[in-house]
Amino acid sequence: MYALVAFGVTVGYHRMLTHRSFRPHPIVKCLLLLLGSMSVEGPALQWAATHVKHHALSDREGDPHSPVDGFFHAHIGWLFGDDDGDPNRYCPQLVKDRLVVFMSRTFWLWAVLGMVIPLLLGDGLACSGVVWCGSS
Repeated sequence: MYALVAFGVTVGYHRMLTHRSFRPHPIVKCLLLLLGSMSVEGPALQWAATHVKHHALSDREGDPHSPVDGFFHAHIGWLFGDDDGDPNRYCPQLVKDRLVVFMSRTFWLWAVLGMVIPLLLGDGLACSGVVWCGSS
């Protein structure tokens, strides 16, 4: 499960949405967004906007997850901050993409499924499934 959700974030959220490295078939796109959502790092639209903002302001004032603000902030702390990028400003093309908007609006459904599926596939102990949940 870890490898799948990490793939959703690195390939789906990061390479596909943020850097526009490739344009997949809609089914592949949906699957990547679903897996990225299961990482519980936030809705695709907001994640991409924040990351584009990070690239635009890299290591300067306003960078939402700059390592200048410390290791913890750069890797985890930014998830709890209020310095997100505005999707209308940083990725307006994604605001117009109905699939990205839908998957972002239903983020919590996919995030919960990302926790329930491993729990159900676990060996019967609740903690064994939960260890895999949102672990990217």
